[in-house]
Amino acid sequence: MLNADKDGFNFGKLFYGSKKTQQVRLHNTLEDSVHIEPAETNTDIRVKINPVVLPPSQYGRISVLFETKNREYGKFSVPLEFNLKLNDKIEKDDILITGEIIEDFSSLTQEERSNPPILNVLLENNVLILKDLKPEKSYKKKIEIENTGKRELIIRNIQTHDFRFKIEPKEFSVKPGEKGSFMVSVKPTTKAETLKTIISVISNDPKNSNHTFTIVGKVDLPKGTAKKNPAIDVDVMKANKLISSFKGSDNLVILDVRTKDEYENGCIEGATNLDVQDPAFDKMLKLMDMKKVYLVYCQAGIRSKIAADKMQELGYKKVYHMHEGIEGWKRSRLKLSDPN
Repeated sequence: MLNADKDGFNFGKLFYGSKKTQQVRLHNTLEDSVHIEPAETNTDIRVKINPVVLPPSQYGRISVLFETKNREYGKFSVPLEFNLKLNDKIEKDDILITGEIIEDFSSLTQEERSNPPILNVLLENNVLILKDLKPEKSYKKKIEIENTGKRELIIRNIQTHDFRFKIEPKEFSVKPGEKGSFMVSVKPTTKAETLKTIISVISNDPKNSNHTFTIVGKVDLPKGTAKKNPAIDVDVMKANKLISSFKGSDNLVILDVRTKDEYENGCIEGATNLDVQDPAFDKMLKLMDMKKVYLVYCQAGIRSKIAADKMQELGYKKVYHMHEGIEGWKRSRLKLSDPN
């Protein structure tokens, strides 16, 4: 209903306990005034709208104050909902808030730096292989963590963005020289032959504060069940090698599923922009060549995971998911391109 200069708030990396404000500029391109108000669901996010009633052809602003206190460590994606009233009609809209909450280690004393907790996830090759998986049957696996350091290890959060996996507990502590554990449970469906996800263990280990490992498993699907190819998670370095291997070929499609404004602010060279939040996204996927190889990415790996799952469900032959997103691409000092 309203044009905005960007479709979401990306707060980037935020220290736990900090707060930050961002703004979105709005433009009313309609012939009537629009009344804008935040929905009641936005109870823990401070929102200011100026003006509340936006006349035709006028510009306004939405200002969001995001506080990290009492939130989970790690990546987040929060929809900010609004009610838009035009004449007697009320429509709902939302803007996505994304970012990552991290720990500030700059205040550690020299003694604390010299004697840190050390996280060690007890998995061979950093991979958990699940065996004998059957659809619609729940499985549980215990993951052990060892603290080989000299201070208490605090697990701040354990994350996965795959809705099929559940983790409990997500927060606990491990004394020096001891072990702790958490349970990973999953219930495979008949929609995919292979399970694969990245688990992030976020802790107060200053040298390994976000440790990731992979879970994979093959699902024994009933005969006659259509088998679909799963998306393959790759880091930015593997994604860069993939792009290089297809240089001079049109068989690889690099798909940027961020907003148009994010895309125009810098993308991977040759990337095509298709916003996963666009209502026409699913329809566009059905029109694309499913036999080609696709590399999918977003800002931080959340939206691209949704896109990759949709592509897998539709039957795309080969989809690579760059789970670290453009943020990881920048951290590795890889080149960004100006699509304009």
